[in-house]
Amino acid sequence: MTAQRLEALRAMMQEESMGAFVFMGTDPHHGTRTAPHWKTAQWISGCDMPGIMVAVTQTNAALWTDSRQADVAETQLHGTPFIVMRSDREGTPTIAQWLGRQLRDADSKEVGLDGMSTPYETVEDFKLSLRREGGLTLRTNLDAAERIWKDRPATVQGTLVAEPSEKEAKPVRETLTRLRRALRLRHADGMLISHTDDIAWALHLRPADGEGKTMTACYLLIASEKATLFIDGKALSPTAVAHLQSEGVATAPYATIGQGLEDYFEYNILLDPEETCHTLYRKVTRQVVAEPSPIAMLKAHADDTTMVAPMAKEQNETKKKQRMEKEIKKPSGCLAAAGWTLLIIGAIIMGISLLGILSEADTLNEPDEPSHPVAVETEDSLGVGRLPSGEWFDIDSISGDTIIVETGDPYAYYPTKHGKAEIGMALGIVFFFIGGAPFAIGLALVIYYHNRSRKAWHQMQKALKAHRKEQEAPAGPEPSGTEEEL
Repeated sequence: MTAQRLEALRAMMQEESMGAFVFMGTDPHHGTRTAPHWKTAQWISGCDMPGIMVAVTQTNAALWTDSRQADVAETQLHGTPFIVMRSDREGTPTIAQWLGRQLRDADSKEVGLDGMSTPYETVEDFKLSLRREGGLTLRTNLDAAERIWKDRPATVQGTLVAEPSEKEAKPVRETLTRLRRALRLRHADGMLISHTDDIAWALHLRPADGEGKTMTACYLLIASEKATLFIDGKALSPTAVAHLQSEGVATAPYATIGQGLEDYFEYNILLDPEETCHTLYRKVTRQVVAEPSPIAMLKAHADDTTMVAPMAKEQNETKKKQRMEKEIKKPSGCLAAAGWTLLIIGAIIMGISLLGILSEADTLNEPDEPSHPVAVETEDSLGVGRLPSGEWFDIDSISGDTIIVETGDPYAYYPTKHGKAEIGMALGIVFFFIGGAPFAIGLALVIYYHNRSRKAWHQMQKALKAHRKEQEAPAGPEPSGTEEEL
């Protein structure tokens, strides 16, 4: 069965001209339990262990997991083409490093990944890692499982019902008001909630078949005065529909979340890069506030006044990280664009000039035969001419550039053709060197940009390591403050 699935995947990869496809083992909603619809890494490999990652090329396949699960994974994958990588063991290649080796001599350097089921931050980090492994590129607009998984489970997993009123700590309207207040502290007008557990908490919903079950797929888009739940209509019980209507929460089809983000009308929106999938993150047309979701803070602090100090500490950490990023000078993308433009313009000029030089060289190399153009010096006043051999002859008549000589077998000579070829070759050489100037400048700019980018990346990694080490140090007293100060 695993071999058949790999065969189908590789056929699709070949059809799409892709060198590899990766299953990150993630899903768009990050609930406590992953719905069967998103268990694509488990399906393609045949290994049912949680938290696994899979990479497949046209010739090999590998699965990454930690050492605690590796032995079980090896047992389950025995007899299949998969090799098991212990991700927490020193010396084990990352997915990007493994792909760099596998695709070194491949015809296609493109790697596929489902951007709808992978967080934005994960995709961006993976994209940089691939770029360092021989310039591999990443494509995120293809869900391979949707193409080849014929009996894939639906996204709807049961029905949602409203929580009993006695369990509600606060009404939904009050919870949304607190959430909007927390967003204002982060200078955001709204946010997208992808985490199904957070949506269940905010709207007081739960699976109808009991606690601990998988929440059905849904998104909650919050604006300054409106909240919309994107969910399949079949997933809401009549009581849940009535509950949401009474709390002023609108509903929309689950598949329209992309359009909902494109139509979002506020000035900006908060998106958690670790929770929002890459595809939806890129759908947003408004300014993005890339910060962690404030819901964890709201859950931990029932009173907003006790939430201010921890939120101030979190904001100070965010501002410190932003200052750190600003201090690391990154080269402008305009520099690379200018470099590549000059490089291409110079290459075009040099190419055209070189073709002209070669063409004129062919003209000058033509044999000196009567039927071909040859150089002739004329002395019109004397009515005589001289061949390149030095022989003088009488001119019978001149018609344009054609000289008719008095011989038994008249020949036509074109005295200006070789002269024009020499001028054309000289101009071609001049323009070749003129084109060389922008080519050399463009090449220098491109090399400079890539060197600066690599240096900035290393500086950023070093600064992030230092920042993480500082965070792991024993914490001092929490900063105090008020909402007005923030």
